[in-house]
Amino acid sequence: MSDLPKDTLSEVSIQFQSAHDYRVYPANGAWGGMTPQGDFALDFYVERNVSPTLVVHKMKNGTELGEEIRREPADIHISRLVQVGVVMSPVQAFAVATFIMTKLKDAKLVESINGPEK
Repeated sequence: MSDLPKDTLSEVSIQFQSAHDYRVYPANGAWGGMTPQGDFALDFYVERNVSPTLVVHKMKNGTELGEEIRREPADIHISRLVQVGVVMSPVQAFAVATFIMTKLKDAKLVESINGPEK
């Protein structure tokens, strides 16, 4: 740092602006990894149970829904709706991961998620 010219700024202000198409995407999971080009790709998704296409109930007293008899499909399906994908360099991916961990530690959430750090 001592090699910096004397007229180097000692501080800088950064103004954040949102693009006209800025959106907040809900996510409760992510899937990704390294691309063949060496970048880091991450898809954020919302995971949920798929609603059945048909549910059949018995009727009680001819006016009330009774117990469920069957549903189609019969088995439970889980859907992962991919909301957005992000591609970045490994250096940026590490910086983002560090930023997230720092924010979780600042909010004292790391221990509640993973237990005490060793």
